[in-house]
Amino acid sequence: CDMCWVIKRKWKYNRIEKMEQSIQDFYRLGWEVVNFTWGEPTIYKGFWELLEISKELWLITSVSTNGSTLGDSFFKNLLRIWKKTIDYIDISVDWLYEKQDTRRRYEGLFDNIHKNIVRLLDLWIFIHINVTIRNDNMSEMRDIFDFFKKVWIHSISFWLVANSPVNDV
Repeated sequence: CDMCWVIKRKWKYNRIEKMEQSIQDFYRLGWEVVNFTWGEPTIYKGFWELLEISKELWLITSVSTNGSTLGDSFFKNLLRIWKKTIDYIDISVDWLYEKQDTRRRYEGLFDNIHKNIVRLLDLWIFIHINVTIRNDNMSEMRDIFDFFKKVWIHSISFWLVANSPVNDV
């Protein structure tokens, strides 16, 4: 995505062993929730194993995604380790329909997200929508809110990004 810090900083993720150790350290420190993010976490090697480790420690586990990987492979892995992995999923949606596809550089992304929300709800996975408010999508906030309310999503957050002078926002 054009505002993603992972791409801009040429992020290199840690080896899985370091991530496993971090999860165990967080648990020992008393943390109860772990959220997998950092760009698109579902594409990283070891992602599903890290989810399993989190659930073995009885951590509440969530995933933040742009929705591009919500497809058959994702659901195959999810069902393989069903009820042990994801408690809730955050999906980033900043525009509706073709605008989402264009801005995220993924044709069919919005339709894919919409279709797979139904699949996630059928599995009783709590869905939260994250919206980054920018100058180029501010006028669409009400439409985004209304759309997701119609598909039974009742958790949405808005994050204001001032990517231009404050008086323009």
